[in-house]
Amino acid sequence: MERLIELDKKHFIHPTTSIQQQQEHGAKLIIEKGDGIYLTDKSGSVFIDAMSSLWNVNVGHGREELAEAAAEQMKQLAFSSAFSTFSHEPAIKLSEKIASLAPEGLNAVFFTSGGSESNDTAIKLVRHYWRIQGKPDRNKVIGLKRGYHGVAAASTSATGIPEFWNMAGNMMTDFRHADTPYENGTDKAIASLRQIIEAEGPETIAAFIAEPIQGAGGVLIPPSNFFQEVRDVCNEYGILLIADEVITGFGRTGKMFGVENWGVIPDLISFAKGVTSGYIPLGGVIVSDHIHEVLKKVNRYPIPRLHI
Repeated sequence: MERLIELDKKHFIHPTTSIQQQQEHGAKLIIEKGDGIYLTDKSGSVFIDAMSSLWNVNVGHGREELAEAAAEQMKQLAFSSAFSTFSHEPAIKLSEKIASLAPEGLNAVFFTSGGSESNDTAIKLVRHYWRIQGKPDRNKVIGLKRGYHGVAAASTSATGIPEFWNMAGNMMTDFRHADTPYENGTDKAIASLRQIIEAEGPETIAAFIAEPIQGAGGVLIPPSNFFQEVRDVCNEYGILLIADEVITGFGRTGKMFGVENWGVIPDLISFAKGVTSGYIPLGGVIVSDHIHEVLKKVNRYPIPRLHI
């Protein structure tokens, strides 16, 4: 155990951790195994994984059938590129399955390797969508204060939690943040959103991105009318709506996707975490039919610089 703690200090840089604290006190826990809702550490202590690790182990730990299915697929084909119209059956079938679970009108899937990459991809896609249509000035993305969208460059810039910006200095430009709705706070939040749109110019706004329930920002559940109001504003100004379902997707809130609790259909859905329950890295973006139709018109690499 002591050797593991020393190796942890020497070689393992932890995410979202005080590195100084790690060096002074060592790993708080070293988890050895999981079974259902339980985690066991190296000393034999058992804990309830009440947060599903990082809100991602939706079906529980230690599911042998998932390990067996992954092993069988890896023995047959572990990886194959999807560049330049190459394809393979698992990706085709999985995209079909996810489309069948998504809200009406979202039927095409672009795969990534995680949530941050999914949100970066969604942001690239909306900008690409507007450029195809001859509107390159529609480049700005509006998020919510206290919103969290990941740790990559664009997803951190879309995040509305300043603590995530400070470590690297200035974030990417062209990101704005509207007020977060609290209970009965829809009017204030929507007024803030409208003010940003009008101040920046509607013709410069590519998309609005939000989590159906804000996770890292405080587990903030919006008023029941908030997302319908957001959808209406986006429709009014021709702005695309991205639902960040990295945490809330695949049953976390009781619906397949969190935004379905509010009866709203977004233009894009970013996902990760629950899609594999954390058993392998996977994420993606589900794209609405009207966006997919625009992408189909480009007679060149349709999504430049996006790949897995």
